[in-house]
Order: sequence, then structure tokens, then C-alpha cells
Amino acid sequence: MSAKALIMQLLTGSKLQDGKYTIVKFLGQGGFGITYQAKTDKGDVVAVKEFFMKDSCIRADDSRRVSVPSKSAQADVERFRLKFIKEARRLQQLDHPNIVKVFDVFSENDTDYYVMQYLDGGSLSDNVKQFGPMDELTAKEYILQVAMALRYMHQEKHICHYDVKPGNILLSGGKAILIDFGLSKNYDDGGQQTSSTPVGISAGYAPLEQYQQTLQEFSPATDIYALGATLYFLLSGKNPPEASVVLEQGLTCPVKMIPPTWNAIQMAMMPVRRQRLQSIDAFCWTLDPSGTLSPDRQVKTTQTEGDNDERQTVTVEQVGGQMNGLYEGQQQPNGPQAGYQPASGYPPKTWMVESILVLIFCCLPFGIVGVVYASKVSGLYAAGHYAEAEQASLDAEKWTKWGFYTALIVYGILLLLQLAAGR
Repeated sequence: MSAKALIMQLLTGSKLQDGKYTIVKFLGQGGFGITYQAKTDKGDVVAVKEFFMKDSCIRADDSRRVSVPSKSAQADVERFRLKFIKEARRLQQLDHPNIVKVFDVFSENDTDYYVMQYLDGGSLSDNVKQFGPMDELTAKEYILQVAMALRYMHQEKHICHYDVKPGNILLSGGKAILIDFGLSKNYDDGGQQTSSTPVGISAGYAPLEQYQQTLQEFSPATDIYALGATLYFLLSGKNPPEASVVLEQGLTCPVKMIPPTWNAIQMAMMPVRRQRLQSIDAFCWTLDPSGTLSPDRQVKTTQTEGDNDERQTVTVEQVGGQMNGLYEGQQQPNGPQAGYQPASGYPPKTWMVESILVLIFCCLPFGIVGVVYASKVSGLYAAGHYAEAEQASLDAEKWTKWGFYTALIVYGILLLLQLAAGR
């Protein structure tokens, strides 16, 4: 069996579904599938994904049909083929501007295909490798877009993605689009998994519970860890440390960033799941507490009662209201696991307390010198040294003024810095 046969793709110009789709070019191949660019019979550009396990499947040189020559591999191939179809059907049910759209699912050539939205902007991973780390504003905008997709999945569909990473977020028209639902899991209304299939690992983006395969109960915190790790990569250009390293050594800020951004990354990537941010609302509010980054960011949630769909718009301000008391460990209104227990030492002192402490240390020397000169005045007057007493009085007044003006300048600088940091 030649290596050529194992990686053979459909040729350019190949027709699928009686000419409904025409293969334009080969885009890429992974362990379980081949992706092509194609055109529909109406002229639309789409992406077509074909199930093809490169280590087990072959396609004869003179045929488009896929076969599995090894009998010992047939059971595994069939299991993953059914998983491929399940992923396609799941994606077909999702309707969100930041999730890749699937238009069609079908079987042909003794294998399976699904047709999806064609995204031409490359992945976030490609973008960082080509142009270097992103500026903070751009990175946060993309992350918040993906966060809205995850919020929709978690709250409306009870789905966890389990493979959020820069390579699975593509760009199109300035939007970040989440793809690759091969590791995703559905959960029932009681929060229990609907399948026991083991979940794969992406080092640096998977938390400890994913390594331990303790994902039987629904918890958005696992996707939140990966989202924080993705932001870490976008800003630093470096893969985040593996979960075991974060547990043993903690997380070090890789580049300069404003406090809310670093707080969001730290709180998303807490090694212990219950100490992590427990909902996408909590993550967004920590990352962008003022809501000014995306002023039009609104999330629609659907509640179905009978045949009527009631849509409710949740604004950033309302999310902020839900977040009151988060740092005190109060429970959020999103389920039994919504309570957040902050890590030791968090949150930090408020900016006002920090400012007062800085003022004291900056201005104390001026005050001490002023007091020393003032204490000399009465002694010099008593000794009859009037000229020296007058000079000491002027010096005391000068140092006191310096202390006062320094306090005003330092306080003003601190205030501007804290306002710029969004605290």
C-alpha cells in the first residue's frame, strides 16, 4: 500500500451530488478528513469536508471510491465515520454568526461529506505566525466574538466545544468564526453527557479535567480555560504552558497588558476548575468591565414555550448586574456550578487604596522636612535669632507646598492611569 494511495484526494473538477458541487482545489488534510474548496451549481464558493482517515483509508488511482483494506481497522473507521456525521449534524443545527455554517450533509463514494461556509481569512494561529502578536484591542475583539459563540452553545444548546484554540478560529470579513466540532459534547437538561466518547487534548489549551477525562457533567469552565489560553497566545505569540505547569508553577504575564486583560486570562486559566470563571458572562465582564470595547455587543437567548419563541436581549450592562458579588464567591444565576471561588489573594486592593498608599510614600519625605524646619522656628525666636527663624519659617512653608503640589500631581497621574486601565 503506497503512501501515495493513502493521501490521494479528489481531483480538481470532480463532481459530487450529480454536479451540485464541483471540486475547485485541495485545501488541507488532517487525520480524519480532507477539505476542499468547491463551487455550487449556482456559482457559490463553499468548503467541502470529506471523511478520510489517512492512516486507514485508500482511494484507488482510477476511482473516487474510498475503501478500508485492513479488516482490523474497519471497526475504528466506522466508529469515527459515525462521529464525523454526528459532528456535521450538530453543526447543521447551530445558527450563530461566529460559528461556521453547515449547509449540506450527504454520503457518496463510500464515504461521507459535509458542505460548509468557505472562510478565506486564515486562522488566528496563521495570522500570529505571519504578522506576530496582535495588539490588545484586536485580540480582545476576536476573543469576545468567540465568547459570544460559546455563550450561545452553552446556554441554548448545552454543548461544550472542548477544542477552542487559535487554529480552530478562522477569520472572514473581519469576524472570528469558530470551527472544528470534532471533540464537542452534548449534555442533557440535567447537565449529564449524552455520550461517553473520550475527548482529545490540545496541549496548552486543555485544562486538567480534560487530561483526566472528568467531563461527565456540563461545565462551561473547560471552554473558558481554552478561551483564556487563546488570548494568551494572541497577545504573546507563544503557546501557553500546559495545565500541569500552570498548576505547579503558576502563570506569568508574558507581555505588558492592562489589568482587566491579565485578570481575565488568569481567572480563566485557574488550574482548579471550581476556582475558574464559571460562565462566559463572567469572562466577558472581567475582560471588558466597562462594555466599551464592543458597545453593540448583545446576546439573544431563546426560550421555547409551546409553539412560540420568546427572544430576550441581554446587554453588557445587564451582564454586569449579574456579576455583582462575583468576587465574594456569590453564585451566578447560570446553574448549579455557577459560583466562583476566587484564588487566594484576589481581588487586589482597589485603585483608591493603592493611590493613598503611593501618595503617602511620595509625599512623606517633603512633610518630614517641613516639620523639621517648623520645629526650629520657635527655638530660633526664643534664642533671639530672628533672621534665621524667618528663613526657617520660609523653608518650612516651601517644603510643605512642595509636598502638597507633589500629592496633586501624583494623584492626577494615578487617576488617569486607572481610568485608562478601565478600573
